Amino acid sequence: MKYDLILVNPLIRFGNPYDNIVEYLGFGYIASYLRDKRYTVKIIDFYVEGYSLEEGVNELLNHKCDLLGFTAMSSIYIKNIRQILALMKKRISKHICVGGFYVHHLDNSIIWKSLQVDTYVIGEGEETIAELVSAVKTNKSINDIRGLAYFSGNKIIFNEKRPLMSEEKLSNLPLPARDTAQKILAQNGLLQISSSRGCYGCCTFCAVYEYCSKFTKERWRPLSMDRVVREIEKLVCTYKTKYFDFSDEDFIGPHNRKQRIEYFCNELIKRKLDIKFMIFCRSSDVDKKLFEKLKCAGLDRVFIGIEFGSDELLKKYHKGTSSKMNCAALSILKELHIKSSVGYIMFTPDITIPLLRENLQFYFENCQFKLRALSSKLVIYPETEVYYRFKNLGILGNLTWDITFGDYYECDFLDQNVDLIYKTLSKIVLLLSKSHSYVKIAHLKRENRLLWETNMEMWKNDIYNLILGFLDTVENSDAKLDNNAISQDFINEVIEWDKTRFIIKNT
Repeated sequence: MKYDLILVNPLIRFGNPYDNIVEYLGFGYIASYLRDKRYTVKIIDFYVEGYSLEEGVNELLNHKCDLLGFTAMSSIYIKNIRQILALMKKRISKHICVGGFYVHHLDNSIIWKSLQVDTYVIGEGEETIAELVSAVKTNKSINDIRGLAYFSGNKIIFNEKRPLMSEEKLSNLPLPARDTAQKILAQNGLLQISSSRGCYGCCTFCAVYEYCSKFTKERWRPLSMDRVVREIEKLVCTYKTKYFDFSDEDFIGPHNRKQRIEYFCNELIKRKLDIKFMIFCRSSDVDKKLFEKLKCAGLDRVFIGIEFGSDELLKKYHKGTSSKMNCAALSILKELHIKSSVGYIMFTPDITIPLLRENLQFYFENCQFKLRALSSKLVIYPETEVYYRFKNLGILGNLTWDITFGDYYECDFLDQNVDLIYKTLSKIVLLLSKSHSYVKIAHLKRENRLLWETNMEMWKNDIYNLILGFLDTVENSDAKLDNNAISQDFINEVIEWDKTRFIIKNT
């Protein structure tokens, strides 16, 4: 069958525990917007289908279209698109375009020039792709379509930038298509809902802030909550699902918009939808009265961007919060028995040992303990403010890709002692994840939760004190001492402690 538009998610699965089956909502919005204008659209999602590149290509070759569109959220998508186009060997469309977050890094480098696609969609895709489909089908010029870029010979041409859609436009979009919903739910995945786009924060390390600020001063744009509730009601009725993942970068939004959250809660409660959902938010968003209401409406889990426990670090990176605010937010969530996951950054390239102590202390005293947080490091995304800061300092390394963080730059530490501490704690995290005492305590979680909590608290405090001792040793060490020896002595100390760690087995 021939379609006006085929949308392709070229990401394939990695075959490990990170393979969560998540709906790509961007395609849902583009598909519904185009279908509302009477265009035919097919979505082929390699990730949801579990396709290899070869299997996905075979599926593509069964169809034809006027416009073939790929999403590119990071460099691995571009790598896959290149391989897909090479494997196809024949063209199934008149025109090929690529959109998605990664495309706003478009430049004259060889990776883009050699991709052999016709156009790139920069920014939100709904309006741009609708105009592009129309132009392709009628053989009209694309030169005046805002939000498009393309190569003319070796020169890249950027058409006029298309502003991000306003709050009114977003609220009037048709509900997103759910072509992949059944397959996602069949694989224990979650359906996503968007109630806003962007984030009102201005963190200097945030790729979302960097992206949105290129287009508009209104970095956070909400959708109507009437629309959101209607969408939930339809999904519950259609798919009999009761758990939803809100994809919003910041679900709550600025303080002057919190009434919309109260309205949302009241509507869910009034309609007795009996759902559960999870959200992302900032610590400045957490208000006890509001979150009590959210819990009554079905809030089950919150991912909260704490980032740092040091006021100096929070200020330096323009987080717009304080350690007191962070502490209060975590206390409220704990008091209300709302599950939380914390975004925390233990190390930054410019952190000092005193600030690291402060950061460690806050984490151990206030956050649900996760071993990996001990060696968590600030991720440097391309073109963010911190990217330019550390580039100017000459400590930025190579661009790399990671399954969790996507594309980011390696970065050295300004303080060599901090570098030693980071490398040592990275080794300690790996060691402790398989340690005798940690495994024994983990077994208690299934047998006796009280015993597990008691042992875990003591184990965590021991680790904290051991790390503080190591920091003191590094800070006060003679410059002539061998850093490798200092590190190995600490590792040996942890190994010996682990062997002799006493596990409480009764209360």
